[in-house]
Amino acid sequence: MVMDKIHLLSQFLKDRPILEASIGVKRMGELDTDPFVAAAKEKYTASEAKNKALQFASLIEDKLRNPVWYPFKGIMIGAERMEVMDEDDDCIKAVKSEWGSEAYNAVVTAITEMNEYNPSGRFTVHELWNYKEERRATLGECLAFILRMGI
Repeated sequence: MVMDKIHLLSQFLKDRPILEASIGVKRMGELDTDPFVAAAKEKYTASEAKNKALQFASLIEDKLRNPVWYPFKGIMIGAERMEVMDEDDDCIKAVKSEWGSEAYNAVVTAITEMNEYNPSGRFTVHELWNYKEERRATLGECLAFILRMGI
């Protein structure tokens, strides 16, 4: 019952994008292509930069959806096992060396979110999100936001 309400609220917010809104729907696991475009502008002519960046980002998105690719390694911190990025993964190293740290961070963010929100399915998941505080939004925050909008 609560999940149905959250799903309806998520659909409501997703279908009504509001500029500079503090509460909205974030697609967890979605690759931010902006860092790839910025890096491509330094390597290619203006006319081909965006195309090259989006081609490479598309390859990375395919890699992100591939459940066989698991660029994490387990480490022990005290008695607890933690999953951390495997910096020796060939794809991770290639992104960092060829496209820079911002693109690398975008890939790490996307794969980490996918691993957290949907590790077996490897597709993006919608999450109610508090953009001001960069965290999941509570149901109360979402309802208060909608009430402030006057809908």
